[in-house]
Amino acid sequence: MDETFASHRQLSKVRDANYVTVKVNFSKENPNEGFLSHYPKIADYPHFFVLDSKGALLLSQPTHKFEHGKTYNVGKIEVFLKKSTAPPRRWLTSVG
Repeated sequence: MDETFASHRQLSKVRDANYVTVKVNFSKENPNEGFLSHYPKIADYPHFFVLDSKGALLLSQPTHKFEHGKTYNVGKIEVFLKKSTAPPRRWLTSVG
């Protein structure tokens, strides 16, 4: 995932303009239980958690949907990032 963002400047721009990125390591040696215990259990890594500005979980997204062989489909990741930046429908109100 790191290589995908590093080699696709536009994708990095979309991410960096709309998100604060925190990379959390998960391994047998470092399961990061303290941090990850606040979020739903996940089956595989890498994984995206989208949080609001107060840290509340908005979306939990496995990255296998973005896989294309041994790489990632950059277009699918970009669509996900752009879609996830839109305010939830409940925030939209009509002015009359």
